[in-house]
Amino acid sequence: MTRGTSKRLSDQQRYFVKLYAQGIPQTEAAEKAGYKNAPVSACQLLDSELVQEYLAELRSKSEAETVATLVECQEILTNQIRDPVGNPKDVREAIKVMAQIRGWNITKTEVSGSVTLAQPEMSDAEVRRRLAELAGK
Repeated sequence: MTRGTSKRLSDQQRYFVKLYAQGIPQTEAAEKAGYKNAPVSACQLLDSELVQEYLAELRSKSEAETVATLVECQEILTNQIRDPVGNPKDVREAIKVMAQIRGWNITKTEVSGSVTLAQPEMSDAEVRRRLAELAGK
């Protein structure tokens, strides 16, 4: 969008776009902006390239101001994790969310069953002798 888009619109047009960008229905926005034939004026305004450019600028600016950045989210989570009097359940949840954001794969796997050793059981003396062999003594 060109820098002067809002300056090329009248005050009335800018007011209409601001109201519409806030979610007010187009006819109501046109009425509040002072247009006499609000339904027709609203349609004509919304067909205007300048109005569309200004609307896109307002929506972009609004989104940038209202949507938390990734860094802001991580800062909030870090504060929760480091809170010395924080609820342990909240701290665990904050750690889980932080791990997901950072791409840390933390999985808990339970294994059950039995393991058969390839070596038969050794006596203490045999273990010491084998360790000495491995250590090069």
